[in-house]
Amino acid sequence: MEKWKFLVKQKAPLNERLELTRLEELISRVGKERPEITEEEVKQYTVRAKDIAIPFEALPKRKYRLRYVNLLKDSSTVEKPNFRVAIAQIGKSTSGDLLHEFYSEQREGIFLLKKEKVPTVRTRVKELIATANKKGAKIIIFPELAIDLNYHQLLEEIIELANNYKMYIIPGSYHDQETQRNISLVIGPSGILWQQEKHIPAIIHYQGRRFKEGIDVETGQRETIVGITEYGTMAIVICRDFLDMDLRVELKNADPPVDLVFNPAFTPVTEDFKAVHFDARRSIFAYCFFANIAEIGNSFIFTPEREQQERNIPPKEESIIYKDVDLFRLRSERKRWEIEHAKHRPFIQSTRA
Repeated sequence: MEKWKFLVKQKAPLNERLELTRLEELISRVGKERPEITEEEVKQYTVRAKDIAIPFEALPKRKYRLRYVNLLKDSSTVEKPNFRVAIAQIGKSTSGDLLHEFYSEQREGIFLLKKEKVPTVRTRVKELIATANKKGAKIIIFPELAIDLNYHQLLEEIIELANNYKMYIIPGSYHDQETQRNISLVIGPSGILWQQEKHIPAIIHYQGRRFKEGIDVETGQRETIVGITEYGTMAIVICRDFLDMDLRVELKNADPPVDLVFNPAFTPVTEDFKAVHFDARRSIFAYCFFANIAEIGNSFIFTPEREQQERNIPPKEESIIYKDVDLFRLRSERKRWEIEHAKHRPFIQSTRA
């Protein structure tokens, strides 16, 4: 069937499509009934198959690919149907210029948290994680560039907190000074579970200049990790990567489906993200968490449920918002949604002869 679709798309002649059908029927007979086939018949179809063979390089290549990391495999840990997720919005300046006040540019478009700011960030992060733990959160996400894990002290403390509180901590993302990549880590009680790289550099305004984020990115097919965890199936998508429809289509078609999408960001265009997340909550049918830097704010949570409560954090405010996740309800409603949409999808009759 897939070959048929490809031939139709390529507008292959009808006789080639029929030859393909006859060839597949012959192969099916060989596999099931094993009839006597003449040498001439085999030769005829072998030659014909070569004529209509589709070269691998002609097949359409997808921009993204999903790679699954199954943390439940070979583990006694079981999936938890109910849990709480927190967004911690931090990163606020006193001068009104967070990038200049908190960061130094190591090379064009690559930033490092200033050493004198590490104690401030460290204290605030510990406070917010402790608060989220008291409120029963099992997952907490921070904004992009909010926590610079080039400082090993910060990384070690977050690993320790994740273990002590038995939480998943997603400390935003940071510019890795060694690899020159924008990386987000997922840290659990056992340590670092996986890491996700950013695919699309941001446009940065800094000290009167406008330039592209200087990170190295993949030149081939872009990989996004999907973690199968005790808190459902989740993906980390850094900042503007989530604005790429090709990636959202991959997430929509994920199997098993993605339950939670975490989007750490450092962006002023929050309305664009709001529109995309509002659509994704149903198109991907997942809980969507957008954690923006506090200087700009407007972090939010969108869910596929029919509820009226709005969950967001205003600009210039360092705070936490929560969402209680019910995986059983999510998956039941997703199934119902898929059935309803399949039922009401209009049938388009071709007018071609």
